[in-house]
Amino acid sequence: MSPLIIFIVAAVVVIAAILVVVLKNYRKVGPNEVLIVSGGKKRQVKLPDGTSKEVGYRMRIGGGTFVRPFIEQAQILPLEIIPMNIQVEDAISTNGIRCTVRGTAEVKIASDEASIHLAAEQFLGKPLTDIRDVSLRTLEGSARALIGSVNLESMNKNRKDFTAKVFEHVNAYFSTMGLTLLSFNLKEITDPSGYLEALGKPRIVEARRDAEVAEAEAARDAIIKSA
Repeated sequence: MSPLIIFIVAAVVVIAAILVVVLKNYRKVGPNEVLIVSGGKKRQVKLPDGTSKEVGYRMRIGGGTFVRPFIEQAQILPLEIIPMNIQVEDAISTNGIRCTVRGTAEVKIASDEASIHLAAEQFLGKPLTDIRDVSLRTLEGSARALIGSVNLESMNKNRKDFTAKVFEHVNAYFSTMGLTLLSFNLKEITDPSGYLEALGKPRIVEARRDAEVAEAEAARDAIIKSA
């Protein structure tokens, strides 16, 4: 076999081996995922409070990147929306009424770079259920604290105000973990003492009385017109 043929065969083998290594170590993620590649040189990142911090990883939101073998390793951080049901039992309002609050919420890791750095420190390598559990505990704890600062009747009447307070209170905690609260819906407020039901009874009686009066007046007007 001639030296030229040996050289060509060797070159083909080397090129094929390089391609295999490149293809094997090229990692891709979807648009709702972040690829965290650790190892290699350290780099400076800016945090939400304006300070800088040195980290030993780089990241890619969606798309793909080459992960250097033996030097770097890649892990995925999810950016998908996490729905959850919230139930706060036996909470006590300012007027001493015990109640149960039920609602729904949607949480995710925020998409800005600074939040992803914070979330990577908290949740990288952990399952999505861990993010959900931390978020749920924070939401239920904040809701319980807020219930204890308001009158039960006021909370029932002004649900939008209560929801706004939940957003403000929860996102203050979430921002330190790289999370964000996308939605919170207060679906039901119940109390075993029947306090809210008792408050509504006079209004129901009043509404029925008004309806009966309106019906009687309409009947009277009809008689007068037909006379």
